[in-house]
Amino acid sequence: MLTPNPTDPSFVLPSLLCTEHEQIDRMYEEIKNLATSFSATDKDGVDDDSVRPELSNERNLICLSNLQSIAECIHMLRSLEPSLHYGLGKLVDEEEMSSKGETVQEPVLLGGEEEHEIETKSESSTARIEVEEFDAYRNRWELLWRPARKFEDMTLLSPMVFTHCTPGHSPWAAIVGTSLQIYSVRVAELHQVEGADLSWPLEVYGVVAARDTVDNSRNPIFLRPRYNCQMLTPHDPFLHLMGPSRAILSTDPVIIEIQLKVKGRAKSEDRKLISKVCHISGESFGTFLVRDDHCAIELRCEQVKQSVQATVSRARLVERGSLPSQFGGLVLCCSLPDGAIEDATDQSKQIVMLDSKDGTLPMGKHQCFDMSRSVIAVELEGRLKVTIEAYAPSGTITGHVLFTPQKCNITKAICYLGYSSVEITIAWSLLPSSKKSSCQTL
Repeated sequence: MLTPNPTDPSFVLPSLLCTEHEQIDRMYEEIKNLATSFSATDKDGVDDDSVRPELSNERNLICLSNLQSIAECIHMLRSLEPSLHYGLGKLVDEEEMSSKGETVQEPVLLGGEEEHEIETKSESSTARIEVEEFDAYRNRWELLWRPARKFEDMTLLSPMVFTHCTPGHSPWAAIVGTSLQIYSVRVAELHQVEGADLSWPLEVYGVVAARDTVDNSRNPIFLRPRYNCQMLTPHDPFLHLMGPSRAILSTDPVIIEIQLKVKGRAKSEDRKLISKVCHISGESFGTFLVRDDHCAIELRCEQVKQSVQATVSRARLVERGSLPSQFGGLVLCCSLPDGAIEDATDQSKQIVMLDSKDGTLPMGKHQCFDMSRSVIAVELEGRLKVTIEAYAPSGTITGHVLFTPQKCNITKAICYLGYSSVEITIAWSLLPSSKKSSCQTL
């Protein structure tokens, strides 16, 4: 069987986002697959044309070319990372790395029972996070991708890229896969550093973004310019997330880039809050601390298996009734696993799509809510729960509605809040395994 050319982005992107030894192991598997093309034999050890189609000279040349490209990729990786051992998939031992001054920062896992559960799992299923300095990471990225790509480029793939596909005729790389769900990001600690005193409240701006193997572009989770910074306090240290703009594919380790600054009286007085890169892999729900000199950022996330992406494309007030929109409200989404009890929603796994508790419920044209976040990964065999809360002087009015996930198409449902009703429209889509999958069909 033939394999993709390693110089093509569809091969290179997954490799770059893995740890170094995983990249080498991936290439080793590619070599084994290519070798299989030449060595298929029957059970008696004799070449059998019924098992192995005859390879033409042209295919032989392609296979040899692919092997040469793999060797070049391995050589490039070794030049970028001196700690790679020349045995496939092996690293120098810890003592040798220590002698070179190389260290790996261990994650800080929070939450008693969750920490114990994660630590007792096998390495293959353990949620892990590796942290590295931002400048070194960016230099490696630009060495590989410039001038064709810019580091700040945002992903252009729509979360509804496969919504209107005909069932049974989906693009070849549209998949039901594993997604990384980001629930919250908050400033957990402030560190007192000489010459850079930071104290609450903080006016924060910058970017928190994910990169996956789909297109290797930034998928923004938090994005604010200096003129629209967010005020953080000890009572509300959570960043107001506006993404991701599409589901984050996590069949390979996901990169989380964090670049945040604190606004000063003038731009020259702005201070760095944190500048770090995280590589997240594993299958567990967990909370992690990413530490820098000035602060610690807490990430709460989870791997959602066998998932599709759901986009809350519209939440429209169709019957106002007694809905007190002037007091604000809240829209929450939650992916319920198969068999989960409807009312037993884990509060820590609810995604805030809109939060206007400090002001009027924002609405645009045609009485549609202005959602700050719209995309959520949902288990295909589970359910999507959408909850709406409207605040009033007499108390909170709450309603919710359940959706059955689809691979494509659009579904609608009415959420009742007292005498008011809100029509919610969900666009369903499979996950793209590569950027090319949006334009190649069976």
